[in-house]
Amino acid sequence: MKSVLAAYLARQKSVRRLSGLSVSPELSIGIVIPCYNEPCLLRCLHSLAVARKPAGHVEVCIVVNAPDNAPAAAVARNRQTVAELDAFIRETDSPSFRVYYLDVTLLAGKYAGVGLARKIGMDEMIHRFAAVHRPEGVIVSLDADCEVSPEYLAEIEQTFCTPGIRYVAAVLGFEHPLPPAEEEPVVRKAMIQYELYLRYYKHALRYTGFPYPYYTIGSCFAVTAETYCRVGGMGKYQGGEDFYFLQKVFPLGKTAEIRTARVFPAAHLSDRVPFGTGPSLIRLAEQPEPVKYTYAWESFGWVRSFIASRQACFKQSAESVRTVWNRLSIPGRPGGLPGPFRQYLDEVHLAEAVEELGRNCASPAVFDRRFFEIFSALRILQTLNALQQTYPLQPVACETARLLNAVYGAAVPEEVHVSESGVLVLLRQIRAYE
Repeated sequence: MKSVLAAYLARQKSVRRLSGLSVSPELSIGIVIPCYNEPCLLRCLHSLAVARKPAGHVEVCIVVNAPDNAPAAAVARNRQTVAELDAFIRETDSPSFRVYYLDVTLLAGKYAGVGLARKIGMDEMIHRFAAVHRPEGVIVSLDADCEVSPEYLAEIEQTFCTPGIRYVAAVLGFEHPLPPAEEEPVVRKAMIQYELYLRYYKHALRYTGFPYPYYTIGSCFAVTAETYCRVGGMGKYQGGEDFYFLQKVFPLGKTAEIRTARVFPAAHLSDRVPFGTGPSLIRLAEQPEPVKYTYAWESFGWVRSFIASRQACFKQSAESVRTVWNRLSIPGRPGGLPGPFRQYLDEVHLAEAVEELGRNCASPAVFDRRFFEIFSALRILQTLNALQQTYPLQPVACETARLLNAVYGAAVPEEVHVSESGVLVLLRQIRAYE
């Protein structure tokens, strides 16, 4: 009988690209780094090289990539990266810490981009773990413009080796280093706003009662090789591949949050992917005074009320399910779900899906768990977008202050909403509740 890893590779028709490179039987961590037109890769590799070493061996696979229509300057930068890598590998190669690269510059086809590059590297890592029969081996996702903390490698290994707990995945701590205000004032302000936005959304999602309120950042997660194969591997999306991949991973088992293994993504403007940190910073930097807008706190209150009502919908008809929803309320707003929320649920036929789910679940516990198959993280995001008709987007600093007060009882002075130093205080406050 084929192993999970071998079965995955057979389904994918994946060809091992580094068949001539031996694999250590002590391999425990494989780090995959997509790299396109990136001048700071060596900083990333240096931070990994000097980090405290785990008990097992570590491999780092850099996937140097570019689409076939990439600008000449980007292709030239990739060629320089390859030369730099050759020199770095000669200086640092050892049995316990091995760096190598796959040069797939000028990828053709509609999928050419970070998702495909990540998949190429992670599939190669599956070949390598399969060769030494290590389904428990850990695949770590990192980006080329990041640096890591000294405890990064050791903490990842220690977490996945925790006695009595079998983690399928881990999300890692992160913090964007802020450029000095006197050197890059606009980028600094934009970065503070954007990181606050990420943290507000994660904490607000946890407040709703959603069972998987984790960051889904491409440079900040790890999964076991077996888990990677069970969900069908990484998608080929040109952006958002991390989000869609992790939404398949989280329901499989326990996910660890490793706050002591931290990633420091660079705070710089970039348009290499269609959305994410770089494009968001560009849009913010174009404003006279960068202000990031986000979903209103009331919208998360409605999602919380909706999720809390799920047990009342077990074994109910679609009509009865709608009746339950029409009786929901949040503080100061009785009278059922707002119209845009109800309209969205009707558009996706969620009441009918809940009825069918109830018929197929033998117990309330099973229904409770499987409810989030039909009301997923993506559905929540779509719900929040619909609720903008009732609750327009608000400055993230204002909504973070409301969250800190409502969830953690933290008193936030009104003036912190408006100044850069005040917003930075909010960011530090919400980081403290991670």
